[in-house]
Amino acid sequence: ASCSKLVSLPDISNWNTNNVKNMSGMFSDCSMLISLPHISKWKLNKNTEIINMCKGCQETLEIPKKFRSKEVVNEE
Repeated sequence: ASCSKLVSLPDISNWNTNNVKNMSGMFSDCSMLISLPHISKWKLNKNTEIINMCKGCQETLEIPKKFRSKEVVNEE
């Protein structure tokens, strides 16, 4: 399923991500998405996979600092 027409999200800051192991591609190809509301509050363990989490998203998408890495927005 594609989220290419998704423009915004509700407040997802309170999601319990403590036991999440893989967020790879979670917002992949959400090319119209302009913000990720307060995901900086998410607690990730050191083994949480986030490769390509925002692949294909707008360059103007505001990605919280702790999620900013080459792997999160990797085009491959």
